Amino acid sequence: MDIAWNLDEFSEAIRDFRGVIVRAEFGTPWTTEGSPFVEELEEKGRKQIRIQIRPTDQPIKDQYEWYSPSAIKNTRWFYFLKALRDTGAPFEVKGNTNEERMANFLKSLIGMEFRWVDHNNLPSIREGRVIKRLLLPVEYLGKKEVKPETGIKSVSLG
Repeated sequence: MDIAWNLDEFSEAIRDFRGVIVRAEFGTPWTTEGSPFVEELEEKGRKQIRIQIRPTDQPIKDQYEWYSPSAIKNTRWFYFLKALRDTGAPFEVKGNTNEERMANFLKSLIGMEFRWVDHNNLPSIREGRVIKRLLLPVEYLGKKEVKPETGIKSVSLG
């Protein structure tokens, strides 16, 4: 174990772990002990995809991330979809409506295992600003069976 004794020896805490998506929902808030979701976003009416990631290689608590679907580059959603595509993960977006596509997408994520890494200071849509920290998948490791009590919940996109 490394121990820093001088302030210039300290580094940023970066998450890098293997974990499986055990829960994925869109829209309605759900609470889990230790969940860091920002409730003010719900108050503003911004619906989000929220995922719960269960670490498989480290004895740490479940991790959480959220993404607000949009059609704009340099958003959390853009980086998440890009990361999924870069890993080659076989997610689905089949359906005739956005609701059907979202339900199939969320269902396809359940059980997917990835190596997850914190990404810092990603370019943001807001000029001069950055996304300070975003947990993204960097390597697809396959699909695992997830217990039935963790699943998806469909919500209207309207």
